[in-house]
Amino acid sequence: MRSAFGFRTLAVTAIVAMSAVSAFANREVTHEFRSVVPRARVRSVTIEIPIGVLQIRNGASDSIAVRGQARREYDGPQERDSRQRAVDSSSVEIEVRGDEAFIRRRFSTGAGSWASGHTKFEVAIDIPPGVDVTVEQKVGELRLDGAFGNVDIQMHVGEVHIRTPKANVRELTAGTTVGEVHTNVGDRTFDREGLFAGKTHYINEGGKSSFTVDLSIGEIHIQLTK
Repeated sequence: MRSAFGFRTLAVTAIVAMSAVSAFANREVTHEFRSVVPRARVRSVTIEIPIGVLQIRNGASDSIAVRGQARREYDGPQERDSRQRAVDSSSVEIEVRGDEAFIRRRFSTGAGSWASGHTKFEVAIDIPPGVDVTVEQKVGELRLDGAFGNVDIQMHVGEVHIRTPKANVRELTAGTTVGEVHTNVGDRTFDREGLFAGKTHYINEGGKSSFTVDLSIGEIHIQLTK
């Protein structure tokens, strides 16, 4: 029968070995992209990037801009070139239709059939103040900082961080099925944690916009500033 010390030793050894394998596999190739379009008549922006790290903030009043990186892991030298070709064919585009703009991933022929599930995106998005924002994201991290119109964020798994002026928010609803919701409205805070953490609902009669954050698993952090 093994001693407790023996089990601990094996556990530590396994963790070290797994870390070494992970470090070996965690090599990445990257591709940078950038795009800017005139705002024109745009009043709302919908962002559809299923997997990634997104940063949304206010930019120039007359344009919408994205910049960032596509990233993909490779396991060894024999895979590096093919993975580089895949990320070089992966980017984010802005499509404007009348008063709506859509920000989506774009894969050209060289990206390969698995690109949509294996390519990670890190994207900074500049949106004019007052524009409505909708985010549809499956997995990742989202940071939204600035004054916008109505905001609707839907995410399955990840973290959401929001920082916006209190005067910009008329109604706020934020909830997660499993995880944490922390909301600081200036004069008080609301904290919800655990399984079926529920929703925080806040009304500010002097505000302007509606904010909705719906997360299945993860953390929501909201700060309303002066």
